[in-house]
This record gives sequence, structure tokens and C-alpha cells, in this order.
Amino acid sequence: MSAIQSVQPFEVEDAVETGRMTALQWRVVALCGLVALFDGFDTQSIGPSASAIAADLGIPVSSFGTIFSMSQVSFLIGALAFGPIGDRYGRRPVLIAMTLLFGVASLLTAFSNSYWLLLVSRFLGGLGLGGASPTFVSLAASYVPRALRARVITGMWAAVPFGGMLGSFVAALLIPETGWRPVFLIGGVLPLLVCVLLVVALPESLDTLVARGRGTAGQVAAIVAKLRPDLADLGSRQFVRSGQLPVGAPIRDLFTQGRAASTLALWLASFLGWLIIVVVAFWTPPLMQKAGMSTEAAASILGIENIGGVIGTCFIGFAIDRLGAFRALFWSFCFAATMLLGLGICAPAFGASAVFAAVLGFFASGSAAGLIALSATLYPSHMRGTGVGWALGIGRIGSILGPLAVGHFLFPYWSVATIYAVLFVPALAAACTVIFLGLLHRNLNADMNRKENS
Repeated sequence: MSAIQSVQPFEVEDAVETGRMTALQWRVVALCGLVALFDGFDTQSIGPSASAIAADLGIPVSSFGTIFSMSQVSFLIGALAFGPIGDRYGRRPVLIAMTLLFGVASLLTAFSNSYWLLLVSRFLGGLGLGGASPTFVSLAASYVPRALRARVITGMWAAVPFGGMLGSFVAALLIPETGWRPVFLIGGVLPLLVCVLLVVALPESLDTLVARGRGTAGQVAAIVAKLRPDLADLGSRQFVRSGQLPVGAPIRDLFTQGRAASTLALWLASFLGWLIIVVVAFWTPPLMQKAGMSTEAAASILGIENIGGVIGTCFIGFAIDRLGAFRALFWSFCFAATMLLGLGICAPAFGASAVFAAVLGFFASGSAAGLIALSATLYPSHMRGTGVGWALGIGRIGSILGPLAVGHFLFPYWSVATIYAVLFVPALAAACTVIFLGLLHRNLNADMNRKENS
């Protein structure tokens, strides 16, 4: 009897809910942020390189609408497939594999000598990026206290526009001197080095380790000891998950317990928000060049836009803490819509365009990061990767349709000002959708509270 009583249950989720971040937790966030950095570098280095690649391979710039969209198709597949796989089988191995994949794909891009090889390499890169994004968000979120989660996750996501900024400036620096291929060599080699760091220093999520049947294993105890050094006799603890939650979650669980309307509203907001941010990321350099800017100036505009994106992504977490997620995202999308109009009107004047691009990046990237943080908090831990993955995946449908529409229907025929005016509409619609989502979420919480009190 005494042997049985000596085994004390301990819910591993409580290990991170101490109200402060330990060195291990910051290490997890930093490593996931490194993956996010090269996610952004890879995603946005293709935009300022498009004209140089087109000239080198002898293909029209308008054909990059298909290339941009194909990478988003594969991102969609990666996010929808590997987010749930990470929830069920382990986020750490999925993140390592996906980082390896998009690094290798970037190297393939650097050695592409035809349109079709370029298309295949960007497809593979998108698959890796899509699988990595929900995985590093859910893995990092599992190590962050709930009270700090929105702020830390949006801060970590700032690495994506920061990586995009680096990709833009590296492209602007290297393309006139050495051509476009070294940009993708850099974007391939560095993620492979990050893979080594992930193998050596990245732990698995505690809830995943416990769900896979390692309840009292030394690996779990060692991680908990670093998170909670105040706890003693960890060897006698039985590590469990909160409420004995299931391992992973099928897509249908996102529509149960009153979540259906909120899930659909989140998907619509993600669709519209990512349509805007990816069209801006991919098509700003070609649009600025169409308006009359040089290749270097157009790439610099994208870089400046990403500087604003880094700042906005860091700021949105504080805005969410102060205003609430739904109000902060509503105003962020409204300001992004206004900046789209201004950027189209000001091009090709570099100074004015740079100002509007910086503010656009601030609010557009902040809005995207806020949606990711929101999706990471709307769902419980066992379905977090599934929820984030599907929100990102649906967002990528907008990313697919947006670049494709600009490349085939807008870029060849419409003025730059008109194209940016068209983009104003989905940005404003995203703002309205966020408010609707907030009302749904408030009603859902009220219903849950009534059930608990009844």
C-alpha cells in the first residue's frame, strides 16, 4: 500500500505554469524562432529575385504567379498534414524533418536551370515550410505559460518578417553583383546547420512525451526538473496530462463542443489575412518595378516593409494584452487596408512608398502574428497543432489564390494603384471577420460558464 501511495501524479502542463520563463523555455522559443527566421528568409527571397530569375531562365515575370501559388499549395499540404502528425507522433522529429526539407529545397532552387525544376523546388520548399510553421508554433506554445503565450508567440513569430527582411536585403545586395543563385545557397545551407542545433538542443513537448507512454521516464523528469527546480522527488512522480486528454486530434474535433462557428470564422480571417500578406510579400518588388523603380529600389521597399513587419509583430502581443485579441486585430487590419491604398497611390516615389510600406508591414505582419497567437490559444493543447495547422492551411488557400490572381489577371492589365486598391477589400473584410469571431468566442465562453454553473 505504501508503495502505491508513494507514486504522486503530476500534470505536466503545470510545469510551465509558474508565471515566469526558465532558461529551458527560452531555449525552446529561441530554437523555434531560428526555424521561423529561415522560414521568412526562404518565403520572401523569391520575390525580389523573380525578375533576375526570369531573365536568367528566359521566362516571363508573369509566370511567377504560378510559381508563387504552387509554393502556397504545398505549404497548405504541409500545414494540414504535418500539424496533426506532430500532435500525434511528436513535434520535435517533424520540425527537424521539415527544416531539413526546406533547406534542401532552397539548394535545389539555387541549381535550377529550367522553369519546371524551379517549380518543383519551390513546391518542396513550401511543403517543408508548411509543415514547420504549425509545428514550431505548437511546440513553443507548449513551453510558454498561458499568461505570456500571446506575447511570446507573437514575439517569436517576429522572426518570420525579420527573416523576410534579411532575404530582401541579401537579394538586393547580392543580385546586382553575383546574381540570384547565392541568395538561395545561403537560404539552404543555414537551415541545415539549424537542423544540427535542433537535434542537439531541442526537447520534445512534455505532453507528447507523456502521451507516448513515458510517464515516469527519466527524460520527462529531467525536463520537469529544469522547469520546476523547486520540486523534489521527481523520480517518485507519475507524470500525466491534464484531464487525460487524447493523443492528437482529428479535424472533426475542431467543430465539436460549440467550436464550429469560431473555427470557420478563424479560417475566413486567416484566408483573408494571408492573402494580403503573401501577395504583398511576393508582388511588391515586381509591382514597384512596374511603377518605375529599379530592381534594387524595389527590393529595398520590400526590406523596409519587413522592418515594419518585425516591429509590428513584436508590438501586437502587447496590443493584445492591453486591448484584447479581437479589438487589437480589428484595428490592425483596418490600418493595413488604409496603407495598401496609400502605397498604390505613392509608387514609384521611393520616400513616400517606403513610409507606407513600413507602416503596411507593421500592421499586416502584426495581424498575421496575432491570428497565429489567437489560434494557439483558442484550442486545448492536444489539438493545438491541428488547430494552428488548419488555420495556417486555410490561410494558404488565400495565399494561393492571391498571387495567382495578381499574376494572371491584374499584373499584366491593371495599374499599380488599382491593384493595391483591390487588395484594400479583403483587408477590410478580415477586420470585420475578426470582430465577428470575437462575438462568437464571447458567446461560446458564456455558454460554457453557464453549463459549469448549472
